[in-house]
Amino acid sequence: MTNDSRLHSRLRELKDQGRREKGTGGDDLHYALGYNLKLTNLQAAVGLAQMEQLPNRVEHARCIYRQYREGLRDTPGIRLLKFDLGQQETPLWIDAVVEDRQSLTQQLSEAGCETRNFWYPLHKQKSYRRPDEQFPQSTRLVPQSLWLPSSFQLTEDDIVHICDTIKSALADKRELVHEHDAIRQRGQ
Repeated sequence: MTNDSRLHSRLRELKDQGRREKGTGGDDLHYALGYNLKLTNLQAAVGLAQMEQLPNRVEHARCIYRQYREGLRDTPGIRLLKFDLGQQETPLWIDAVVEDRQSLTQQLSEAGCETRNFWYPLHKQKSYRRPDEQFPQSTRLVPQSLWLPSSFQLTEDDIVHICDTIKSALADKRELVHEHDAIRQRGQ
């Protein structure tokens, strides 16, 4: 939905095979590259019904983010990407950057908490391939980034369990690093 007539025209072109007006099925003009992204009546009806749920879903997603943010506050080794909830930003997933993603992912999985790695950066995809040097931030961060469980079915107790598991896993990792450092220092 938009109140911008230029954007409306471009969106219509994209959704209807480059046509600016509804097609006739005959000798229509195709002004730009477009796709066949029109909804059926059934899809539109389901979409409209789902729009009624949108405010509740948005607030629930924000609530999940607030619970994670509070549960992981001041936890070394993990950082949540920031969302400005006061400016109406809404996280779709709970994005986190961790020092040792593989280890944390394994420990969360063993505790029944499934995560997902971030997608590969777009510049690494065959169709858009560019050198890593042109995208230093995504190249550096993607191997450390994952999505924490973000399902709308998560309860507050679920999030507490996930946060406790993360804190325990990261504390264990810090202890191993300290032990390794102590052993190395004794050997010198």
